[in-house]
Formats: sequence, C-alpha cells, structure tokens
Amino acid sequence: MRTEQAVAGPEGRAATLASPFLTFTESGEYFVFDGSSGVMSRIGKLVYDILNLSPIYDIYGEEDLVKLRELLTPKYAEAEIDEAVGAIQDFNRQGFLEHKHKIYELFDEKYESAQNGYFGGCLWLNLSHDCNLRCTYCFGNGGDYGHSRMLMTRETAKACIDYWYAHLNRDQKLFDVAFFGGEPLMNQEVLFFAVEYINQLMSGHSGRVRYNITTNGTILNDKLLRLFKDNDFLVSISIDGIEKIHNRNRPFASGRGSFGRILQNIAELKREFSPLSSQITVRKRDIPFLTPSVEMLWEAGVNRVHSNLVFHEDEIYEYEDFAEYEQQIGRLAAMTFANIMDDKPYTYHGLVRLAGRIHKKKFSDSCFLWQNGAFIFTPEGDAYRCYRYIGNPEYKLGSIQDSGLALLDNRFKKERVSKCSACWAQLYCGDGCAYENEIYTGDPEVPAEAWCAKTKIMLKQSLKFYARMQVECPEKAKQYFNWS
Repeated sequence: MRTEQAVAGPEGRAATLASPFLTFTESGEYFVFDGSSGVMSRIGKLVYDILNLSPIYDIYGEEDLVKLRELLTPKYAEAEIDEAVGAIQDFNRQGFLEHKHKIYELFDEKYESAQNGYFGGCLWLNLSHDCNLRCTYCFGNGGDYGHSRMLMTRETAKACIDYWYAHLNRDQKLFDVAFFGGEPLMNQEVLFFAVEYINQLMSGHSGRVRYNITTNGTILNDKLLRLFKDNDFLVSISIDGIEKIHNRNRPFASGRGSFGRILQNIAELKREFSPLSSQITVRKRDIPFLTPSVEMLWEAGVNRVHSNLVFHEDEIYEYEDFAEYEQQIGRLAAMTFANIMDDKPYTYHGLVRLAGRIHKKKFSDSCFLWQNGAFIFTPEGDAYRCYRYIGNPEYKLGSIQDSGLALLDNRFKKERVSKCSACWAQLYCGDGCAYENEIYTGDPEVPAEAWCAKTKIMLKQSLKFYARMQVECPEKAKQYFNWS
C-alpha cells in the first residue's frame, strides 16, 4: 500500500505521506509498518481506517478531507476524525511516512566504504565442485557449476586465505568464514587445513572467527564432529523434510534415496550440537507439504528449520501457489509462537530471524553482488562477487593467481529501481536477489513478481509474529530474543 501527498509544511518544507506502508491487524490490535524507516507502530482503529483510505483521499487536500469525513462519520464523530487526521499530519511532519530511498543510501554507504582498502565481509571457500547427490533443483549443476568436477587444493586454499587476511579490517570483532560446494565435506583434507591455518593467523586478534558450513548431511565422522565442536561451527544441513519428497528431490548420484543416511547423521550431530539448523528447498509441487516437512524435522531433533522456494526458469508460480504458501507460513508462525510459549526449542527460524531484524532495524543491504560482502573463491581460485553466479564469466572478477587481483576495486553500483522504491517491503528485500531476478526477468536489477510475492508473504507474517510477541507476551519476547 502506498500514498504520496504533499503540501507546504513547517518553514516551507513539504509535508508528505511519501513512504510506502503496510497496515495489518494482529491479536485484536492495529498496526502500521513504515516501509521507509522500518518502524512498526501500534495505532488506533480510526487511524488505521484513515491510512487505508489515504491512497484515495489526500489528507492534506480540503476537498478530499470533506469526502473522507463523509465516508467515516457513520462510524466516528467528525471531531474524532479531524483529531486523528491532525495527529497523522503532525507525526508526518516529524518523519512518519515521510522518507523514501533509505535502502539506496545504505547501499551507497557500503559501496563507498570499500575505498579505505580494508575488507569487512566474509571469506567464502567453495572447497568442492563435486557432489555425491544429484538434486533436481541444484543451481550448481550437480555441484560442478557447468564445468569439470574438482576439489580445492591446500595451496589454493592458503592463497585465498592469505588474500582475505591481507585485506581484513583488523578492528572487527567478528570474522565470518563459510565453506560451501558442491559438497564441501568431500574435501575434508583442505577443510581441516583451512580451519587450522585461519586459527593460526587469527590467534593474535581479539575478534572471533565464526565458521559456517552448508552440507547435504550425508558425510560425517568423529573427526568432523570434533572439528565442528572445537571451533563452534554453525552447521546447516540441507534436507527436504518428508522422506518421499526428499528422496525424489535429493537422490544420491546412483539414484538411491539419501534421506535415511542424513537422518542417522542428524542424530549424531544432535548429540554434540544445539541448536541444530536445516534448510528445506521447496519445489512448487511441494508447497502444500511445507508444514509437515518442518514438523518432521523438529521431531528428528532439528531446532531451527529454514526454507526457501526453488527459483528456476521451469518453476512457474501461480496465484494459487502463493495463496497456499501464505497459509503454510501462517501455520508455522502459529506453531513457532506456541513452541516459544511452551519453552520448546523448535522454530521455523526464518520468521524468528526476521522478527529480530525488524526489532533491531537490520535492513537487507548486504547482498554480495552490490557491495563487498564476501571474497568468494572456487576450487581453482577464481573469484566471484556472488556464489550463485559461479561459472558465469560475466561475474568473474579474476583469479587468485593474478598478481594484480583487486577485489575491492571490482564493485557493482546498486542502481535505483522505481518499482521497488514504491514497495513497503523494500528495506527487508533490498530489491531482491540479483541472481533470481535474472532468472525470470533477464535483468538482475528487475525483481520478478514471484520474488515480490514470496518476500511480502514472509515479511508480513514476520511482522504479525513480531506484533503478536509484543502484544501477548512482551516479557517473554524480551527474554527469548534478548531484547533490551
């Protein structure tokens, strides 16, 4: 929902309702989310009704105000209406629903910050461009990204780590290192080497290294368990929930189902790790089974379940798909709320994370492509700005073997998208995923309708979840989220 209206304000400044915004109800209360400031406010029913009508009736136009009063007087006294309109105008002049384009200001700040020559992002090592699974929706073409299957060598890993270390902002308190593939655990030798070498380099720093690994969960042994535990790894397992769906989507290269093996390894991991996280990749045909898939993983001991829809040129979503998707996310929000109330450590964690970001106003300005969010290296040492674009020569930035490799100089400037500037979800969308935009529109700068639909569903449900926590159990919310 959006409205943009202007008249002369204090000291000649235009008074406008420029921000895109969303109104919604939750737990018997009324709310407005200001899409340009990220502020969610609890409001009265009359203000809620006026804001819903403001795209049609200009609250700064006298003729429209007369019509607005006529429309609302059956429910409210005229004096109440005028008081509510005056309150909206006063808050508007103080900044409420007044600003646009904040996300681009944040992108520009990060774009310019790289000029100091120091890097504040993530080291991302694709240890393996090979995989023992053949997932039907794999954007990496079965792990090889459309090229030859190979593993990163110790020498290449060391060169990539040295490059990252040479450009680090040493004043940071947290240093992220991610291992990816293919299946990264097919290259255990280099994984162990990389962790040991990074720990040696960072031993004199006060900051902490946070290791992340995304694995298909089919490979595990005692040495890996010790490595993960001793170095506080964040381990994310890719598993699609219901056994039949998972085995259809994520078979071994032989064609055999992988579900049973992964479930055994989850049990091993669960003995050493808590919380344990997983990722469900949801195909269009599997949307109706998202809730039971999440429940199955909770029962298996996975605490934090995430999911994402498959975006592929052959996966075309219709209105009915998103209607079903919204119902599924709504059910999972209610179940997550109930689990938190009952002190059960199981969540549909995308909602929880987004609620935390809403509270702290941590916006989506960290896309790898549009700013220096990661140094991403393939097994042969090629550098890319985004891991989704690996194998696409247009987005290759060079090689670790290049003597003049200058990743901080190879930046992509984020341009403004008029469609996105008028959207209430922009701050937590960041104009969409460039890679997934390009799949459907052919342009990384132009979001597809499918991206917009799924993002708005998730953000709206997260806002409602956040509002419910604030209304029904504010003290529990502070305790659970560690909010001050």
